[in-house]
Amino acid sequence: MLVVQHMPPGFTRSLAERLASRSLLSVREASDGEPVEPGHVLIAPAGVHMKVRRRGSRVKVWLDEEPRAALHKPRRTS
Repeated sequence: MLVVQHMPPGFTRSLAERLASRSLLSVREASDGEPVEPGHVLIAPAGVHMKVRRRGSRVKVWLDEEPRAALHKPRRTS
């Protein structure tokens, strides 16, 4: 399961940790190149797009800032 939600930076990791503590499923904030697997929930980190790529029989997430002008992702703050 993939979760993409408009959230401020810093919130997605704590959300994943909170959901993981209350779920029978594995829940975590996604990392670039991480495989999509049954029974696992990946939450898109704030400020990036989470895309999906198939490589042979494997499906992996791809985190990317493009398109930068998209309105449907929070901006990263530094």
